[in-house]
Amino acid sequence: ICASSLGGFFGAYLKKKAELTALDEQFRKSLLQLQEQTLAIESIKAEIAAKLTQSSETIKVGLTKELEVFKIGLHDQLKSESEFVTFRYTKIFAAFEEISKLPSINYTYLRRDGDRFVQDKELLMKVVEQVTERYGIVKEIYDRIRPLIDPPLLAEPDNNIAEAERQSNLLTHSLYQNEDLPDGVDVVTLLKARQDAEQEIKRLLARQVAILTAGAA
Repeated sequence: ICASSLGGFFGAYLKKKAELTALDEQFRKSLLQLQEQTLAIESIKAEIAAKLTQSSETIKVGLTKELEVFKIGLHDQLKSESEFVTFRYTKIFAAFEEISKLPSINYTYLRRDGDRFVQDKELLMKVVEQVTERYGIVKEIYDRIRPLIDPPLLAEPDNNIAEAERQSNLLTHSLYQNEDLPDGVDVVTLLKARQDAEQEIKRLLARQVAILTAGAA
């Protein structure tokens, strides 16, 4: 009976030991797989981190290069704009001086007739010729310099020039066609229109020079 009991005990023991051995082997295999997976994950993480670092450096270098290009472009643009402002100032100021140095005109077209003054047609023709020549020079200077003027400043001079052209056409037609001037129009008004246009052009040039000077300060 004792031998039989011992045999049963050892049999159960060996079976249990075999089961534990199998479990232990399975545990070691699982642990090994877990370690391998952990190493693989760490390797992937390291690879990703390296790529991210490399990408960050690449982006940083790229941005730095783009920034340098932008700085160079901006510097060139500012330099170009500064040179253009200087060019505008020089040309507009020269135009102002050119107009200011034009010879003055004697606007006398009346002659004494006894105790009164009457209009002298020959004198008037000379005045008209002088005014026409001077206005032509002023208009040519204005047309030459007009593209350098700020557009908002052009309205008033353009209106004065348009009125001067209208008055000039009336005066020319009246003198050379020997016709009376329209009602409400006289020689003084016609000549004054060109004087006003010239003065407005000079004011425009002076105003633009002042604006450019203030912007450069």
